[in-house]
Amino acid sequence: MNPLLKPCEERLQMVTKRRSLRITIPRENSDEETRMPLTPQAVEVLVAQGHTVIIETLAGSEARFSDQQYSDAGAQLVGSHAQAFDGDIILKLSLPSEDELQYIKDKQTIIAFATRHGRKAEVYKALAKKECNIIALDFLSDGDEEEPVVTRCLGELEGMLAITTAARLLERTNGGKGIIIGGVTGVPPTEIIILGAGRSALCAARTALALGALVRVFDNHHSNLQKMAQQLPHHVFTSILHPQALSKAMVSADVIIGMHAIPGEYQYCVEEDVIRLMKRGAIAIDLNTTSGIRFETSTPTTLQSPTYVRNNVIHHCLPDISMLAPHTATIVISDIITPIIAELAEFGNLTETIKNYNGVARGTVMFRGLTTNQCIAQRFGTEFYNIALLII
Repeated sequence: MNPLLKPCEERLQMVTKRRSLRITIPRENSDEETRMPLTPQAVEVLVAQGHTVIIETLAGSEARFSDQQYSDAGAQLVGSHAQAFDGDIILKLSLPSEDELQYIKDKQTIIAFATRHGRKAEVYKALAKKECNIIALDFLSDGDEEEPVVTRCLGELEGMLAITTAARLLERTNGGKGIIIGGVTGVPPTEIIILGAGRSALCAARTALALGALVRVFDNHHSNLQKMAQQLPHHVFTSILHPQALSKAMVSADVIIGMHAIPGEYQYCVEEDVIRLMKRGAIAIDLNTTSGIRFETSTPTTLQSPTYVRNNVIHHCLPDISMLAPHTATIVISDIITPIIAELAEFGNLTETIKNYNGVARGTVMFRGLTTNQCIAQRFGTEFYNIALLII
């Protein structure tokens, strides 16, 4: 064969899809949100990649990140709340409020928590009318993993905070029994019950055991209990969530902690009669008040008034306990959001990102105004659409 006529691969010009994004971060208009979507270090990385980051002044003050730090990192600071919504991507840790809907433009993309803040269905439906896209941090996952990345990353912080919060509330000056978590020579250890055997429960149990507490873990699934027991350095009592077994443990318990449930999973709720079995001055911490409740006596509380007493038991029901450590939580959240922005920029738009990245597909709960997550559809009373059918 003539070598000049030999077939060979055709070389096609590679067209990059990468684009620069305009990212805006408004200051949260609720006193109940103390965290920030991005750290100054993350802003510096995004600006170096060619993106524009616009931040409303004082947006990071509650998390102890100053305007100067963000300015030095390359962010543009604006004093207008409206200007902080004028971007391709809006980063907020709560969905926009009713007052903020006026600043939202059609077809904007919002990255926020969808379930951890109590937004009304009317607000969600108004965003749908504007054909917005919502990437929910509570459902976002890494690649093919089904577990939300927030559950894994923030779960560590929440588990540790649950134990340190319990220790503080047990002190006499905070209305508790005047005891400490841990073993002191000659003194019986504090007894702690943990409902759930997920990521945050593992960190809570590990922290409590390190302090010398006696830990009992209850869960609906035997496999979860088995995995947890294998990862702990010390022995813990484990049991399926059986009413009689739980009631018996409650009589001597000093602390009970209800962990987050994965959205859509069955949630066990401890009845008020069982809570009454606890000692006077015992502690009940419910981490699940945004997507259900773990105790029948739970009522969501605020940062200004995080506790209340019911049936002689001190209840702590802050909707998101990581807000107690906003600086650390911001670092965790920022590490989750930054790669997502990089993916959106790399693929050029949300549609292509969803096609190529399963984690973003799972996290997208609203696509062009249509609800693409069954839990969210049920929560806000809207119709569910399969996102795989919308991006064909």
